[in-house]
Amino acid sequence: MTDLETKFNDLLRKLNIPLQAVWCPDPNSKRHAEIDRENGLLLIYDVDEDSAIDSFIHEILEYRMTHLTALYRSIINYLLEMIDKWAYRKKDEILEQILCDFKILAKHTLLEKKN
Repeated sequence: MTDLETKFNDLLRKLNIPLQAVWCPDPNSKRHAEIDRENGLLLIYDVDEDSAIDSFIHEILEYRMTHLTALYRSIINYLLEMIDKWAYRKKDEILEQILCDFKILAKHTLLEKKN
């Protein structure tokens, strides 16, 4: 563990954030940093220390904000679930109506052929 990682992890403990910071510099990474909640890691990919510190702070703020965004995500997921149920019921209603339409059309066609 580098000195910077040790400082990051000390700060995480003081802030009561249940993550472990890992500084794994990767000049080819498309991200500066990310939080891996599944493994409890705050991964920092920046190569230079100043950028790594900025990314560490950014991820702490991001972590704190997730509680706020989780509410919106829950509301949106609930709305999507309700819309999906409504659309499924409407689709069934329309399919039943189309089936009735075909039956009426088929009877009408058969009657015309008999006459």
